[in-house]
Amino acid sequence: SGYYGSDCAVCGIHPNATDLADNATLVALGFNFSAGCSGRGTCSDGVTGDGSCACDVGYAGTYCTLICPAANGATCGAGGFCTVTGCNCTGNYALADDGTCTTCQAGYYSSDCSGACPDCGERGQCNDGAAGDGTCECRDGYWGSDCSNECPGGAVTPCSGHGECDKSTGACTCTADDTTGHFAGTACDECAAAWQSTHCNVSCPSFGQAPCNGRGTCWNGNCTECAPLPSDSASIYCGDKCHQSGIVCLTFATECPPGYWGFG
Repeated sequence: SGYYGSDCAVCGIHPNATDLADNATLVALGFNFSAGCSGRGTCSDGVTGDGSCACDVGYAGTYCTLICPAANGATCGAGGFCTVTGCNCTGNYALADDGTCTTCQAGYYSSDCSGACPDCGERGQCNDGAAGDGTCECRDGYWGSDCSNECPGGAVTPCSGHGECDKSTGACTCTADDTTGHFAGTACDECAAAWQSTHCNVSCPSFGQAPCNGRGTCWNGNCTECAPLPSDSASIYCGDKCHQSGIVCLTFATECPPGYWGFG
């Protein structure tokens, strides 16, 4: 053990081992220059060995004398190699804050940084990086796979300012509360049926779960223009909810003027 090749040469001993062993700083870092690979790796020994060092994680170099940060069980995080100045990233990898090659260059994504982001234009930004999925994250007012579509109501006031635009489908979810109002429509630009009012926050009188019984016009909490539906047997409707019908909707005079008769 500790020798290699047909002539059994010493395995993995640094040529300047004696001088390096006197370096207190290196010794304090745990290097053992009397051992193969500076005590930071395993030398390929034996008759069939080639004397090369397989360095421990976090170390590199011919004799394992270079120190680099490690991540994911690999020196430099497997996205680069160790040099005298630290990790040198390869491919689409970039240096992370900890000095390892575990993040991606701008515009690339996936765990191995192999995915190239689509063109999201000025209306969105690619979800890049090692944890990214390469999708375009659209700015407010835009939607679609490449953020090229404006939300209903326009990019400046998506959903007319009365809802949230789904950045995947472009569909508006309109607000529905008494403070901001109850809105409806593709662009949330109209009041919900039961909230027809100036600011869409005054409820309509309802009967049978229908505003104005489905037989009148509602505005600011009042039902007007009550009228029967084609399927109704009654010919007249009235009441604050358009819920009354027939004779109760008629006003009778107790006494007709001279020369007149009938309903008043």
